[in-house]
Amino acid sequence: MLSDGTWTYTWEQGRQLKTMTDGTTNLSFSYDEEGKRVSKTVGNTTWKYVYNGSNLVYMTDGTNYLYFHYDATGASGFTYNNTPYYYLKNAQGDVIGIANSTGTVVTEYSYDAWGNPVTTTDNEIGQLNPIRYRG
Repeated sequence: MLSDGTWTYTWEQGRQLKTMTDGTTNLSFSYDEEGKRVSKTVGNTTWKYVYNGSNLVYMTDGTNYLYFHYDATGASGFTYNNTPYYYLKNAQGDVIGIANSTGTVVTEYSYDAWGNPVTTTDNEIGQLNPIRYRG
């Protein structure tokens, strides 16, 4: 168990985040035999993850969908409920932001030297997106 002063985290099998809570919001995660995340539950909502090989193809909670797009460099963006979004990356390939179709930055991320999130713009898109630190 680890706490950053706001969130308390539990891990399993080394690097797999099992649960996190801030005392109000509870999240839990599950993984397949290859170590890929296959579900995330926030409160009463469970998001399922679907892969093609190692690429995350889409996520759904049964009502909402995120479809992920790839190019030669990896994940390039996603479509959320028919609205396209594009990843903004640093030279290392970490996702540092998300822009909408007009180029407006709607989410920003920053990380510490070990890839732990330091800040995330607190909005629905920023929280839903699972593709962030490349490492």
